[in-house]
Amino acid sequence: GEAGLESFPYYDRYDKLTDAELVKSEASASDVKNICMIGGGWLPISAIMYAQKTKAHINIVEKIPYRAEISRKVIEKLGLKDRITIINQKAQEVDYSQMDVIVFAAMADPKYKILEKASDTDYPRTIIIRTPLGDTRAFYQGTYYEDLIGPIPALKIESLNHWFRPGFGVQGEPTDPDGIFNLIILDSTRVL
Repeated sequence: GEAGLESFPYYDRYDKLTDAELVKSEASASDVKNICMIGGGWLPISAIMYAQKTKAHINIVEKIPYRAEISRKVIEKLGLKDRITIINQKAQEVDYSQMDVIVFAAMADPKYKILEKASDTDYPRTIIIRTPLGDTRAFYQGTYYEDLIGPIPALKIESLNHWFRPGFGVQGEPTDPDGIFNLIILDSTRVL
């Protein structure tokens, strides 16, 4: 319709969330060329905000065709089709070799299979995983901070080729004032 993006009920939450992701990771670095948002839905608000807040090209991976098509129309309507590309494909099949930053939406699934695919390359330099906190775990499939810093089953570690390479820093950071999401940030160029 004609409603502005700011009228989206959770606009302020996503504005704060994307700000926190940019501040606490390498995503805001001036040499970041490509940010990939895994899971965009029909209103890819995070990807739109990344396009507004950075100079990077934004790639959205959306596996469901009708959602990808609606996203495409929203992006065109906002005049961002030169800044945002929709990839209508399963995230575990995408080539991440040119992505500097990968951001996992809370509903991105299956996270470990996508991480395995993303780790097939020396990229990305930053991975941001949005994961649920507390009761919201009932609604979202999560990858939990404890899984990344504690003992990880051999099966998972063997499948994450380059991901846990020397220099990666892992950080858990609550970002949502309502206590819904936690960020897990993996940066390869600095230890957090």
